[in-house]
Amino acid sequence: MSLTFTITPKKRFLRFHRALSVREALALGPEGLQPFGIDDEDLEDLLRASLRDAVVHVGVPELSGRGCELSFEGGAYVVREFTPSTPVDWRLALDLLAALSQHLEAPIVDEDGAIWSAETITEFDYSTDIAAGIQVMTRHPGDGTMLHGIIRPVSLTVAMIEDIRTAISPIERFGEIFTEIQDEPGYDARLQLSEAPDGSVLGLYALSEGVRTVLPRTPYIDPTIYPELRSEDVTWKLVLVVDGESEEPELAGEIGYAEALARLDASSVHALDDASLVVHELSGDAIRALAG
Repeated sequence: MSLTFTITPKKRFLRFHRALSVREALALGPEGLQPFGIDDEDLEDLLRASLRDAVVHVGVPELSGRGCELSFEGGAYVVREFTPSTPVDWRLALDLLAALSQHLEAPIVDEDGAIWSAETITEFDYSTDIAAGIQVMTRHPGDGTMLHGIIRPVSLTVAMIEDIRTAISPIERFGEIFTEIQDEPGYDARLQLSEAPDGSVLGLYALSEGVRTVLPRTPYIDPTIYPELRSEDVTWKLVLVVDGESEEPELAGEIGYAEALARLDASSVHALDDASLVVHELSGDAIRALAG
């Protein structure tokens, strides 16, 4: 679910509107706005690209929870805010709309057809949209719903949803919890797929000495990325890495994923949300002991 706002540049006699580049649009503000979900080696190409050719997930580090989407579609600039988003996400999105509107000297139109100016858009009542999203979650707690964030997806636990529901301000509490999960400093382990000698598929995550790591509670295959592969067809392993004598990473061993999580000492791990956990920095000896 989301809410969409559009800004259509004014038509000027005999002049074709050149869509802003990603860099030009972000420079309008708010301060610190930047793309997320892009690898460092691809960032410069994205910033140079026209918004005609990109849908960009943007936010402000250490402030945003879910961010918003920015694009140029059908002759109009489009800002799409997710439901529910945090109050800070909304304020940043409205500031972005105001900056675009002022730069383009064009009004903002919301999904209901209401027209806003650069001066009035910050008065938009976003609280209703956040509340509607929270209400959906409270009706179906623990259903595994994933909400994408600027850093990592979030699956709220039943306890988190109850905390939000019973808070003095559920909207603000949702924002606090969601942003806390984004601010977790641990490294998000990346899935690597490999082929075993017998032709089966291996799903590998790495846990390295001294590295605070975010791991999935239960690894799975994203069907939108690998539609031909099912999670149950994958053999899941945790690759254990220590610092070698030459300071180069050294393989300590591989272990079945579920067995590895079961072996972890309770003091060295804590839940991040319903889908992820955080493994604290482990010594080399602890990693070797885990490898067995």
